[in-house]
Amino acid sequence: YEDKVLTSKGKALALEKQLYEELFDLLLPHLEALQQSASALAELDVLVNLAERAYTLNYTCPTFIDKPGIRITEGRHPVVEQVLNEPFIANPLNLSPQRRMLIITGPNMGGKST
Repeated sequence: YEDKVLTSKGKALALEKQLYEELFDLLLPHLEALQQSASALAELDVLVNLAERAYTLNYTCPTFIDKPGIRITEGRHPVVEQVLNEPFIANPLNLSPQRRMLIITGPNMGGKST
């Protein structure tokens, strides 16, 4: 009985290897297209997840203008906000040609990164 089981396992592994090699040979000519499809699908997956998080967490879309600078009102850190046990304090940020740099100071673990 044990010989039959071992023989069956060997046959199954040989068949699996044969099928794998046949599939590999079948797909190899299409490798570049498959890689491009996988890359596009990965990008789409990231964008869909970002959109879902933005919708669920009530984030707003940026508004682009033709002037240099950046203005953030109620800026939040998406990960830190979710793990805090107390309310997250949103921060504004304004950079412009007249105000090109900010120096942020404070104690360790005081929220400078967020």
